[in-house]
Amino acid sequence: MAFRRALRDPFGALSGWDPSSPLAPCNWRGVACSPSGSGSGSAAVVVVVELRLPRLRLSGPISPRLGDLPNLKKLSLRSNSLSGPIPGSLFSRLPRLRSLFLQSNSLSGPLPDSLLMFFSIRGDVR
Repeated sequence: MAFRRALRDPFGALSGWDPSSPLAPCNWRGVACSPSGSGSGSAAVVVVVELRLPRLRLSGPISPRLGDLPNLKKLSLRSNSLSGPIPGSLFSRLPRLRSLFLQSNSLSGPLPDSLLMFFSIRGDVR
């Protein structure tokens, strides 16, 4: 929810993000979850693995609180109006991230070293 609070959402695309919902956050728009396999006993532990919010006209900064989703594999925030720098600590906190889409925003500043190291370790820098 801290990620959402940092954004302006002029069309209410994220208005259904209700933390009191029994299935939250897995039933929220743009969120995909998966069993983590690390739960104890018979209770399934479900984790967020994808956050896909393209073309929603969201604006504001990218919150470093996205790093609170360590199981995230795909992050798509493309084609919004996000601004400011990419948080430097974000990618060191997302060890499972495989797909990142930030194009067509108004981001500024240098690419964080953690982002460059993140992709060079995986061999994806071209």
